[in-house]
Amino acid sequence: MTKVQEDDRVLLKQFFAAYFHQDWDCDSETPAAVVALYMSHSTMDEIDRLKGAILRLMACDCDDAELEESLYRDFGCFFLPSGAGLNVKEWLQSIVTILSAKPQ
Repeated sequence: MTKVQEDDRVLLKQFFAAYFHQDWDCDSETPAAVVALYMSHSTMDEIDRLKGAILRLMACDCDDAELEESLYRDFGCFFLPSGAGLNVKEWLQSIVTILSAKPQ
């Protein structure tokens, strides 16, 4: 299990379990569209707090397989980056990049 602060754990679980749930691809066609959907329902403060939590998660001293397992087991994320041929930390960085974009 990755070690994250309780506040981050709550934020990460709320995001991944709510937006990358088992049927996430019924709500959006791509993971990037899922993040955009989250942003459309969130305040800038919520987005900034999630961005920070993801950055701290990425700083963990764990390998890709451990991090992906933690996303699934600890945070309820049903999108598996490895299944899409992606490195987990790169995928998480892509989420941070989207969250950092200015709202339209």
